[in-house]
Amino acid sequence: MSDTTAELLARYARGERSFQETDTEDPEVLGLDEAILAGADFSRSFLVGSFRRADLRGASFHKANVKTCDFSYADLSHADFRGAAIDATIFQGANLFGARFAGASSQGHEMADGEFPDQ
Repeated sequence: MSDTTAELLARYARGERSFQETDTEDPEVLGLDEAILAGADFSRSFLVGSFRRADLRGASFHKANVKTCDFSYADLSHADFRGAAIDATIFQGANLFGARFAGASSQGHEMADGEFPDQ
């Protein structure tokens, strides 16, 4: 587990939910598979990482760059990806119930209200 991953999980465990403008440095990759981060706010962050099977219910990635992140089988119900950059982001099998993607962009396509990325 990277120092950044451990620090983020420790902050969450202490009750912190605001991780706005977090910037993972290349080649830093967050290893947050199966992490519980419900309600976390990653707005305007630049994230590179794996969130496979993570609990991200109600999390915000508003205007975040999550290009190439892996959210496979994560619980993203009611998550906010409005205005986010989601190029090459993986959402295979993820729970997207109530998630919002309006204004999110992928490969030059801007998503409309009610539109979801390919799974």
